[in-house]
Amino acid sequence: MRFLNIRYIAELTKFRITPQHVIFHCLKVLLDDFSHANIELICQMLEGCGRFLYASPDTTIQMAAMVLP
Repeated sequence: MRFLNIRYIAELTKFRITPQHVIFHCLKVLLDDFSHANIELICQMLEGCGRFLYASPDTTIQMAAMVLP
């Protein structure tokens, strides 16, 4: 069930319906509790909208800081 929610939020982010700060908050919460289930959710989220967030001029810096070491 949670996988479908993450995919839905990621798709809404690509269409600019969900505010970008919401997706970064979700990523931060998932990264703070780095368990097996959350790792899979992070992967689903990055598959869904990671490239969009990284390519978007508004969020490139935030995404690079969160993903790249």
